[in-house]
Amino acid sequence: MLRQQLSREKILAEFGDTLPAEGEADMRGVAANSNEIFGNDFAPKTVALTFDDGPHPKYTELVLALLRKYGIRACFFEVGINLGTVDAGGQTKLAPTAEISRKVLEAGHLIANHSYSHPVLPKLTEAQRTGEIEHTNRLLEKIAGHKPQLFRPPYGARNQAILQEVSTDGLKSVMWNIDSLDWADPIPESIGMRVLHELDQRQKGVVLFHDIHKQGVMALGPVIEELQRQEYTFLSFENGKFTKSELKPADTDRSAPPAAPVTQAAPPGGEGRPSLYRESWAVVIGINDYQTWPKLRYAVNDATAVEEALINKFGFRRDHVRKLLNGDATRQHIMQVLGDEFTNPNEVQREDRVFFFFAGHGATRTMGDNRQIGFIVPVDADRENYYSTAISMPQLREATDLIAAKHIYFVMDSCYSGLALSRGGGAFSKDRSYLEEITRRTSRQILTAGGAEQQVADDGPNGHSVFTWALLQGLQGQADLDGNGFITASELGAYISPIVSSLSKQTPTVGNMVGSEGGEFIFELQPEPLTSLSRQMDPHGLQLTDQLAALQKEIAAKQAELLRLQQSVQAESAKLTSMTRSPEATAPPVTAPAKSRANRPYDLDRQGQQLYREKKYDEALQKFQQAVDLKPGDAVLLNNLGFLYYAMGRYDDALPWLQKTLEADPRRKEAHGNIADVFLKLGRKSEAKEHYERYLTLFPNSPRAEEVRRLVKSL
Repeated sequence: MLRQQLSREKILAEFGDTLPAEGEADMRGVAANSNEIFGNDFAPKTVALTFDDGPHPKYTELVLALLRKYGIRACFFEVGINLGTVDAGGQTKLAPTAEISRKVLEAGHLIANHSYSHPVLPKLTEAQRTGEIEHTNRLLEKIAGHKPQLFRPPYGARNQAILQEVSTDGLKSVMWNIDSLDWADPIPESIGMRVLHELDQRQKGVVLFHDIHKQGVMALGPVIEELQRQEYTFLSFENGKFTKSELKPADTDRSAPPAAPVTQAAPPGGEGRPSLYRESWAVVIGINDYQTWPKLRYAVNDATAVEEALINKFGFRRDHVRKLLNGDATRQHIMQVLGDEFTNPNEVQREDRVFFFFAGHGATRTMGDNRQIGFIVPVDADRENYYSTAISMPQLREATDLIAAKHIYFVMDSCYSGLALSRGGGAFSKDRSYLEEITRRTSRQILTAGGAEQQVADDGPNGHSVFTWALLQGLQGQADLDGNGFITASELGAYISPIVSSLSKQTPTVGNMVGSEGGEFIFELQPEPLTSLSRQMDPHGLQLTDQLAALQKEIAAKQAELLRLQQSVQAESAKLTSMTRSPEATAPPVTAPAKSRANRPYDLDRQGQQLYREKKYDEALQKFQQAVDLKPGDAVLLNNLGFLYYAMGRYDDALPWLQKTLEADPRRKEAHGNIADVFLKLGRKSEAKEHYERYLTLFPNSPRAEEVRRLVKSL
């Protein structure tokens, strides 16, 4: 019905134009020209994803995030008017949205020509048609540093003259044989079913999506997951043809000349990765040495570890993290950062996120009307008269109101910090809510270490409080409860709360502050290379981990028993119902909940890293090997497998995997350090020295730099 009402043919007919005769259903013209690609000659179960009409200021980056999540490269056919302008003399001026195209390139994808203003090309004069193609060529060349390779005519409308002109310009025309119709269909499920149905019939081809429609973006993830389940191979355009090519983290087109700079700043995600946020900001506070309050032992260590996790794991720039330790953490300094620096519209903007971590004392004051107010205690707060010298939760909320960032997350590792909550937190986010709600809605979320009447334990493992230890474990990937590569604030709270409450006399609480609109603060997990600097658990941490494993088994057993009881009750209920109603009216059966963690390579890698931290090497080895088997060309996964063999003392086994790592990514600095350590253990000193020197070139400020320089001198 939709195809009859809103077909391209009908739209073009309204403009008095027609398309070339179709050779097959859904194809716009016959692929008789050798310079055209439809995907009909692809191998079975191979598919290329293409996106038209961008770049879009919001949806293109969501598409990039999804493609990165599933390790797929794609082609984006972009409209020149979205990229900038070209004057009569041929001079180009890029628009701000051209920055998004640069992110597409840096993420390892291809950008291609989709005309300048998206007209029906056969209706134009030859000069107008040439301008449409040439102007976009110039803009794409300025962004990418080289001429585009591919072209797609708007609406698929073209004739032999257009194909000849495209070929003369050195472009290859790419059409499609699988049309999502996401531009005309508002229902994501319908879009996804249409694509899967077409592929079920054709078994191969070029899929047409658009990166300018929300419903198309929402349909993309389920389509990819189903095609991966069916073991489809995804293709990208390289060396003049579509070929199998996986997306590596921070993958770029290394064969192309350097991209021309675009005026806007690079994203904070690190190594050119597109980010869910424009910028990431943090305030990290840790106070041990109070002036009048009792001194603490672990708060500074907690704050430092959180800062390093934000920078090294989640792409926060160090110059965007305000770390206030001990004497620097005065009331004036804290409020200056929140109330002055972070309210500056030239710094923190709407598409940013702000993370606030406080490790120190907290307090509660009961007012005359029995209303309680919670406080965090700066280093210079008076112990007796803290009402005027500490920072109240209402004051923190007021500061939050003035910060433009759409997502703000307060994590409070302090006594009596629970009073900041205004209402309970939400459920875990899924892919759809992430696309539809999390990145759009404002969030003002808070995670507290304990309730209003609970003191917080300052004696956890690895030199941390119990709460921060659990927080850091969660941020390592353990809190990714649905295994989708993203940790939401709700997931983090749901992971931390039962752990801390089982190990101490405090119950962390998750909630929202005034001003929250249902959004979610997001931590996006990236594959992390293991090195000799990677920390493992101390004996206390290993003991707690064993306790937690036992608790989780008990919980799983209780859940299984509850499920059996539910099924039994439902069966009896169905019998009773059948006596008074028809069989069709019986209740649906209870089914076991789906497994929460997906068997994806990066998820297996995170499980392996957790087992490495727990010093369970044999189990970790199994996970790392499975991850590499699923993604054999991924440099981080190869590095981690090789490093684990090194950690196990199996140097001969470690060497080939680290060599494969450097074949996949010769600039992988951690791998140079790891393979140098292996060569040193094998007595191959000259090779060890070579790789140590390369490591220092790539990573001159490494925490190992001084140690490595001494090793180089000794070799």
